[in-house]
Amino acid sequence: MNVLNILKGERSTLSAVLFLFSITLLYFFSVLFSDQTFATRDIFLFFYPRRLFAADCIWSGILPLWNPHLACGVPFLANLQSSVFYPLSVIYYILPFQAGFTCFIVLHYFLAGLFMFLLMRNWKYDILSSITAAMVFMFGGYMVSILDNVAFLTSGVWLPLIVLFFDRSLREKRPVWLVLTGVAIGVQILGGDASSYVLSTFVFMGAYLLYVVSSKRHLPMSEKGRLFLALPLAWIIGLSLAAVTLVPFIEFVSCSTRAEGLSYGTLTRWSYHPLELFQLLVPFIFGTTVPMCRWFGQFWLDTFYMGVFPLLMVVFCIFWSAGRFRLFLLSIVFLSLFMAFGSYNPLFDLMATLPGVNRVQYPVKYLFLASFSLSLLSGMGFSSLFGSLEHKKQGRGFSAFLIAANSTVLVLLFAGLVMDERLFALFKDIYPQTLYHKIVGVGSAYLAFFSGFSRFVLLSISAGLILVLTRGGVIPVKVSKVLCLVLLLADLMFIGRPHDPTVQSSLYTKPPETVTLLETDSSPFRIFSLSYSTFRDFMHVPEIPFSVTFETLKSFLMPNLSLIFRLDTIDEYAAILVKRYYDLFSPVKEFFRPEERDARQSRYSKEVLAMLNVKYLISSFSMEDEDFRLVQGGPVKIYEYPGALPRAYVVPGVTVLEDDEAVLRALGNGRFNARGSILITREEYGKADHNGNKAKALSPHRYKGEAKILKYSPNSVEIETNGNGSAFLVLADNFYPGWKVYVNGREGTILRVNYNLRGVAVPPGKHKVTFSYVPLSFVIGAAVTLLTALSIIIYIFVSARRQRVDLAGSATPAWPPCPPRPGSAARQ
Repeated sequence: MNVLNILKGERSTLSAVLFLFSITLLYFFSVLFSDQTFATRDIFLFFYPRRLFAADCIWSGILPLWNPHLACGVPFLANLQSSVFYPLSVIYYILPFQAGFTCFIVLHYFLAGLFMFLLMRNWKYDILSSITAAMVFMFGGYMVSILDNVAFLTSGVWLPLIVLFFDRSLREKRPVWLVLTGVAIGVQILGGDASSYVLSTFVFMGAYLLYVVSSKRHLPMSEKGRLFLALPLAWIIGLSLAAVTLVPFIEFVSCSTRAEGLSYGTLTRWSYHPLELFQLLVPFIFGTTVPMCRWFGQFWLDTFYMGVFPLLMVVFCIFWSAGRFRLFLLSIVFLSLFMAFGSYNPLFDLMATLPGVNRVQYPVKYLFLASFSLSLLSGMGFSSLFGSLEHKKQGRGFSAFLIAANSTVLVLLFAGLVMDERLFALFKDIYPQTLYHKIVGVGSAYLAFFSGFSRFVLLSISAGLILVLTRGGVIPVKVSKVLCLVLLLADLMFIGRPHDPTVQSSLYTKPPETVTLLETDSSPFRIFSLSYSTFRDFMHVPEIPFSVTFETLKSFLMPNLSLIFRLDTIDEYAAILVKRYYDLFSPVKEFFRPEERDARQSRYSKEVLAMLNVKYLISSFSMEDEDFRLVQGGPVKIYEYPGALPRAYVVPGVTVLEDDEAVLRALGNGRFNARGSILITREEYGKADHNGNKAKALSPHRYKGEAKILKYSPNSVEIETNGNGSAFLVLADNFYPGWKVYVNGREGTILRVNYNLRGVAVPPGKHKVTFSYVPLSFVIGAAVTLLTALSIIIYIFVSARRQRVDLAGSATPAWPPCPPRPGSAARQ
């Protein structure tokens, strides 16, 4: 069978693909065929605003290298999760954004199933077995739980295709497969993740390579050398193809809060407790993260549920099938769990020292490989079981296992009814509790467990009954296969599916009253939303319609919702933050927590707010401070800060200090006047280009000057200055590598002033100052990507023309497929 026979039009394969497409439409019917759209956690807080910004920039003919609207300006393309060059991002670039972004997300679930289906067919499994693995992977608990983590979803779906291409590159001496492996790796990185999912892909490929080599012990050394060379070559191609984003990302990380690594507490946050494996039986045994009623443990993954029937197929594959490949996949599952347990694993401390691992927070992410491997095992078990039933060679003891297992779960169900409070008390003693466990209480907790476990018992008995009747000849094998697939689909669609909220599409862009009021001010200004304090423990509040919650959050303009309305804020919601900026800004955030107010930080906080052009503060609580004037009362209060400085201004004075610590101290000593002087370190001052005007500097009371912003766009800022003496232009944007400045067309020097703002020495008179952002990291990355892409295109063109390479792989492989099918099931 050809791996890419879908392109050749094979009827059964095409029908299977159409089936996967149809169930994807059915699964997401509520958002595809209504005015509702996704609004789960990070979708509305992180991904929607940022992807909308990217789409607007593309439509305006601007490459979004820089985002000026968040945290006084931050790198945009360099944040991998922006996915600017991810090929499928074109969907929401060319379609109306609301519809395009929804289709973008839904498409990736279809691709997850399609790629898994093609991988199984590549390994010679029958159509229905391949569909089983595809359904479990695309709608299993792990994948549907990361719907809100769009960048993780878009990266994770490519693993089956990468493995497919890598498998072909190992089995055939055609370099085209190695090139395609590298291309798929590059696309996975461009999808938005360079940590857990890329690391998982590398680990699986390396383990698979070792499995293949160990399975082919009699291969000549030259052939083994070729196999071992395939892995680094594929990754060189992939990394080179993604260099356009990867190189700026490396620079971004070096300037971020991640540069010094993660603390052990941060690294192991949201570890997966071993007791959460009960989720294989009851999907939401510990509550849900959306709405926020999860009683225990980690808050990252809703469930690891994969369905009852697939779980039976995994058991059959492991204990009643032949072949070493099932043991290989089982070892991957154990490795995945070993890593996911995190702080509950006493050996994780050693693993955390390994390169890559020590930069990935939330160990629960590592369950991805277990999800992938269990999906494969379920499809393999399906093939083996029904192959055995067709040939009357059912594994010994499987029927007895079904009877014993169902009897056991029935006993446990009734025992739970009698011992509910004692079992729950024991559970609370050994399992980590969260904010909500007292609110939920024993009764509600047990009710959720009881109802979930009851469904598991019902499904288990139903699946067992179908298989027993099939073995007895009452139900034909072909009918039994269909019944099991229907049972699986119903299980994943109605029982294992998280109940994620949706909202009307118009709610995203409908401006709240807060925005309407702020838009009456036409001057450049920034806002500071204190929502981080009001909604400190917020995710999704139970028993409140999310549309109400969503409107509330918009009204407070919490980051990054302000980005939807292009309101500039001094904060952001992101995993990677510009370190130097947050060294400056974090004390201000702490000062404005009402329960943690420290009067000693008052001067510092107000001076920083003034420097950062913060004209309005949005708060849910009253601020009894005469320096802030209330302009809107009610639940959402808006305060004006008259002391705010303009976005760009000129000052004649300069205060040179020894180092950055001295600069931070001076900001809060009460003697510094940002309107007449800048603070700068001695080292930075030495870089200043005074253009020969140092002698013409005037004292602050004699100096008269102004700065006027002519243009303010993502990658460039144009300012006109006019003064009666030499001075320093201050732009209240982040100092960051890659920005250049031109004074009247002549390149100047950007100085890091007031700890992390941009300053430029300007001579007397009228001048045009232009800031431009074209970082060298982007130029280098783009050059590497273009060269790699061009080389790949030329190679494929030349190969197809000269050697007539059949990309469908119709030639007979040099040796049999790597993972032999378990059991003796015949291929359909």
